[in-house]
Amino acid sequence: MNVQNSESVGSSIAIAMAILAVRLGAVEAAFQRAKRTASGFRFPAGFGTRMTLRFGGLFGMFIGYKMDETATTPFNIGVSLLVAFLGLACILMEPGEIFVTPEGLVQTFWFGLKKRRIAWEGAAASYDPVLREVLVVGSEGTTMAHTNYHVGQSEFLFQLKKHKIYVQYGTGTA
Repeated sequence: MNVQNSESVGSSIAIAMAILAVRLGAVEAAFQRAKRTASGFRFPAGFGTRMTLRFGGLFGMFIGYKMDETATTPFNIGVSLLVAFLGLACILMEPGEIFVTPEGLVQTFWFGLKKRRIAWEGAAASYDPVLREVLVVGSEGTTMAHTNYHVGQSEFLFQLKKHKIYVQYGTGTA
């Protein structure tokens, strides 16, 4: 086996491990429950997904920095910047935590710096069991998705019904 093939195998294994970690994070979220707070319920992304994206993002930025230290050609510099950017994207694009309050739904992003709100009045939702995703649309057009990476999807659907939100169910076919 020559050097290039062994490097390709190593890269393929690393990519396969990353895909496996993300897929396991989605499965792991299905077995966790929503957290009850004084004002309602909290639906964070699963613990495994949060840790994978946060530590993976830091690792990606560190690897991009180390690659940049040894980069000599414009292509190598571009690749190192791309790796660092993807690491930053892992941290910033983590699924936002959803809060159920008496007034409506609140989703926070970027460590609580950005918030999206949907009032109960005039809201509707659709649930696709194949994608395991609940999409909530507010009366003013604001959307919020409870994905398969969030915990407690059945509890989330129950909370929508409890607050008299119409939920359209998908056919369940791909």
